[in-house]
Amino acid sequence: MTISFNTVPANTLVPLFYAEMDNSAANTTQDSAPALLLGYANTGSAIATSTLVLMPSADYAKQICGAGSQLARMVEAYRATDPFGELYVIAVPEPAAGTTATITLTVTGAATESGIVNVYIGRTRIQAAVVNGDDVAAVAASISAAVNADATLPFTASAALGVVTLTARHKGLCGNEIPVALLAAMKCCLPVSRWRSPPALPVQAHRICPGRSLRWRMNRLTISVIRSTTRRRLTPLPVK
Repeated sequence: MTISFNTVPANTLVPLFYAEMDNSAANTTQDSAPALLLGYANTGSAIATSTLVLMPSADYAKQICGAGSQLARMVEAYRATDPFGELYVIAVPEPAAGTTATITLTVTGAATESGIVNVYIGRTRIQAAVVNGDDVAAVAASISAAVNADATLPFTASAALGVVTLTARHKGLCGNEIPVALLAAMKCCLPVSRWRSPPALPVQAHRICPGRSLRWRMNRLTISVIRSTTRRRLTPLPVK
């Protein structure tokens, strides 16, 4: 039986043991391994729902899905790992009867020194300036403006009477898993925080849901974070 070689010349006549490795038939990987992401897009965005769309970049996802949308953030996280892979997305329509998760930041007291309030939403740090003598309304307005200035966040903010309300961009349970935390960075002091369990919180027209509070003190200025979780009731399927 004739044995052919790729690298050993055929006219080599010197007696010797010749060996070579041929891995041309050993590769079982595919030339193309597309990925698929399913998520929510912002209301009024250009992407069509329930349609397979090729997604070349995170910037394009922000353009057609809306900045801060669940789908745009998913594409950005995926492209951080696979910048050039073939990626498709499907925008899932939001449930009409769903409820958005909310988080409240309650400011009490007055600031006795100037500094910065750091609010972490996921891995993103939001910095709000606090001036000595600011009342609760001024601090809450500063936090709300800083959150709304970043359009890529999964929350929008509003402030009233010293209370900042963070509202998830999408309905359903996805907003419950987004962490929100406070970090004090006044002058060169180390942050000091403590957790406590507040009373039960009403969530719109659903049920009373327990919340969790993170309280941060800077002399007389206190900010409490309370999370309201959403629930979704599953309708049993008819049995035929």
